Amino acid sequence: MKRILVATDISTNSRAAIRFAWQLVLQEPVSLTFLNVDNVMRPLGEVQPRLEQFVEEVRRQLAVTADDYCCVVVNSFSVTDAIMDYARKHRFDSICIGARGAGTIGKLIGTTTATLINQSTIPVIAVPASYQASAIKHLLYASDLTKLAAELKQVVAVAQPLGATVDVVHVVGPTGPEFDTDRLQTTVRQFSDPTTSVYIEAAIIEHNLAANLEQIIQRVQPSLLIMFTTQRSGFVERLLSPSQSAEYAFIGSVPLMVFPKP
Repeated sequence: MKRILVATDISTNSRAAIRFAWQLVLQEPVSLTFLNVDNVMRPLGEVQPRLEQFVEEVRRQLAVTADDYCCVVVNSFSVTDAIMDYARKHRFDSICIGARGAGTIGKLIGTTTATLINQSTIPVIAVPASYQASAIKHLLYASDLTKLAAELKQVVAVAQPLGATVDVVHVVGPTGPEFDTDRLQTTVRQFSDPTTSVYIEAAIIEHNLAANLEQIIQRVQPSLLIMFTTQRSGFVERLLSPSQSAEYAFIGSVPLMVFPKP
């Protein structure tokens, strides 16, 4: 059974991540832990009932029947470090957290969600605040095609328990190399369902990759976008080479699952 850590600050925006987590329960056996990191250092007994009530409200709204879940509150001055440490220590398969747009300063310094995407060795699911629970039926895997086989195996492992289909998209600029789509399709079908399709999309020059992906998503309407990223631990490294996955989390209209590059 998959084990998912759902991080929440008990705010309205964080309800989306909880909705997504309960939706997973409706589709496959999943064990959930809802974690609140309180950096005000209040007694844990003051926060625990609020967290439990918050989680229960969303569960009842979605009419989910579930026994395998718990709520945990920890004190820490660093929210992101506490989430990653807890996830590693307790061997979670992924971290689910809400995402919302950030201003320029937020993008430079890093929101909690962006920091997790950039640094976590465990896959991160970033759920936009606008998300409303619906069946996860179609996954869109955005690939740079450099490690297609290894990455696709992980994507298929996500899709199969959900009964979801998968499509692969690669965005190429005007000066990018040409690809033999039929050959790529043959490669993809060695590791996935025969219905999986590969699309090579021409980039809109004035947009970055995240904005180009959002254009495609508005047309394709997937339930979940999957990307792979290289971890960036330092502030200067993140500033000079921002993660396109984290960029998408700021603007995206669908949940985003980010794996570390294999």
